[in-house]
Amino acid sequence: MTFMPDTNTCIRYFTNRNAGVVQRMSATDPSEIVVCDIVKAELYFGAEKSQRRQANLDLYEKFFAQFRSLPFDTTAAREYGRIHQSLELAGTPIGPGNYPSTARTPIGMI
Repeated sequence: MTFMPDTNTCIRYFTNRNAGVVQRMSATDPSEIVVCDIVKAELYFGAEKSQRRQANLDLYEKFFAQFRSLPFDTTAAREYGRIHQSLELAGTPIGPGNYPSTARTPIGMI
């Protein structure tokens, strides 16, 4: 099974805030984990704002190198539009920052 951690899951992993996340990520073969470009962008943004900018950038580069990258392409953009509209019509929208990565979640999430 392939897993695609979202930004918050990656942060929990980096900071050891959730033992279950750390255990699951550590126990999963790197070939079964993909990181979406949107998640990468969000993490890079956080690093740029951080007082530990270079340390975080180095950590993320090492982390990303282990896994396949999942681009946010035209297919993902179309799915984003579909999901956004469906949730809005249902009266259950999620935060705007979550829509792009949600468009890639059919693969699965940790």
